[in-house]
Amino acid sequence: MPQNGREAIEILGREHVLELEFSRKFASVASFRNILVHDYMEI
Repeated sequence: MPQNGREAIEILGREHVLELEFSRKFASVASFRNILVHDYMEI
């Protein structure tokens, strides 16, 4: 069971539900979203 959105996207890539290269790029976007939403760093 994935622990977060990034992990879920990575699993979808490994299982070929999403193209692997797309899932790698999109997983980075999911991480960035968490930074923005939870204010982990100042922008």
